[in-house]
Amino acid sequence: MGLYASTFREDGLPVVSSFTRPSKADWITAHATATGLAVVEVERLWLRFQQLGCNKEGFLTSDVLLRPPASSDIFIKNIVTTFRKDDGNIAFQTFLNAMKWAETTTMEHKIRGIFCLLNNGEPVTKDILIKVFKRTYPDDTEEERMKIVDVFMMQIDDADQGAINVDQFVRWIKSMPYDSISPLLEFNIVPHDINVEAHRAFTSHSRATGLPSRASFSHQIPTDAILLQVAQRVHNRDWQYLANRLGFTSATCAEYERRNPGETEEQTFEMLKGWRSREGSRAYVEKLEKALRESGMNDTALLLFP
Repeated sequence: MGLYASTFREDGLPVVSSFTRPSKADWITAHATATGLAVVEVERLWLRFQQLGCNKEGFLTSDVLLRPPASSDIFIKNIVTTFRKDDGNIAFQTFLNAMKWAETTTMEHKIRGIFCLLNNGEPVTKDILIKVFKRTYPDDTEEERMKIVDVFMMQIDDADQGAINVDQFVRWIKSMPYDSISPLLEFNIVPHDINVEAHRAFTSHSRATGLPSRASFSHQIPTDAILLQVAQRVHNRDWQYLANRLGFTSATCAEYERRNPGETEEQTFEMLKGWRSREGSRAYVEKLEKALRESGMNDTALLLFP
């Protein structure tokens, strides 16, 4: 997982904890701005971070990380090593970056990340697998677990080298049916059912207080800035599926790819601008939101409404 450490930590980025703290009113909004997450996502993750035992300054300190279960679980140790700063602490901003990565990165990157947690990115041997399956199947006998390990090695270690490397692991996972693997790797900071309930509550609150309702934003046409923000969130995922929900064919998607080879963010941005241009005065925010939700990109749909 060390490969993604610079993505999680604030290396070269504004450090929110340097100008605010949890007791201040801007703690949540400042983190939302710094990470590109919606306020509701940051609020939910702040609750989780507090449950993990962060201090009043908003850090998980080394003394917390040295206590069980973190100290007694090799997989938690590997995660902690990835997140931790030089001083041994984990900042809330780092935690947010990691959760955003887990939600928005590609399936292959998620698989590679999982592999890194097994043995710090090193090849996985039978001994490591035995430890993994001992945790996965605690009620099985040692003999039963060995049978599983042997089958596992036989299927994945196609080079018969006595260990599994990351490329073999990725190939094996991706050889499985997409519809079986995708739900297992899907991660939403705010689950879909909570999103739906939150939208209902927001609508009711708006009616009761006279605040601008969600409907007042629904028929706005998204600006370039909004479309770019959407592109930045979804380009590493199946942006072509989103394009399909917006009415584009595979041939049109291929044309966007041809114009911007290897630049998935630019491909997605151009596709979104193409949708807005095609729809004209009917390129409503609510249409884009509906397509995002139908594509399983609920986290990005949240960004479309204040």
